[in-house]
Amino acid sequence: MKKVNLLLSVLAGVLVMLFLASCGGGSASSGSTKKLAKNEILGDMPNAVHQHQLAIKAINDESDAKQIEIKSQKDFVKQKELDEKFKERKKKEDDKFSEVIEKMKPELVGKNVPFEVEEGLGYEVTSCKISDLESNSVRIEFEVKVTDHKIATITGRSKPELVVRACNIDNAGNQIDNDGAFYVKLTENANGATGKGDSYFYIREKNATQYADFAKIRFKRD
Repeated sequence: MKKVNLLLSVLAGVLVMLFLASCGGGSASSGSTKKLAKNEILGDMPNAVHQHQLAIKAINDESDAKQIEIKSQKDFVKQKELDEKFKERKKKEDDKFSEVIEKMKPELVGKNVPFEVEEGLGYEVTSCKISDLESNSVRIEFEVKVTDHKIATITGRSKPELVVRACNIDNAGNQIDNDGAFYVKLTENANGATGKGDSYFYIREKNATQYADFAKIRFKRD
């Protein structure tokens, strides 16, 4: 009889563990808040965006699930109160996210960003650094020098601008997002002319994992 009771106790324990596992242990579902690895260049920025957007999505999903069927003025008032509560929760998440971004700035702003320049562009890149963090974007400032103004794509005569195209590459050599095109104001339309340009990494839920594996910027042809 004791063996039977012991067997039933063990079986009950296993069933409880399986139930908790299927429910995520009473907390967020498994993998829903998985932390992304810290990137060598972008630090914890991709993970911060990832966690923030997951939190906002969870609030939106809960809000959608609790929508009231409006049949009376009382229902309307109740729904409005619920909307305000969810709005306040999202604001708190946004404020928390902003604080996280501000704390990361001293570590990331001014950091060199690896890059490569394809041959035959008529210009070289002399500097590439993180200049600011803004919500879910990373601002990159780069400096160029014209090496062959006949090859480089330069528009305008009195106010020449160099057309620069670039993309972001992860550690596996895959491109992140689409190419970006930028117009960089030059000191003159001649060899040796210099200029500064800005690029932005827009990190979102769909590309945060790739940006956690970011490796370099590639300056390329059209």
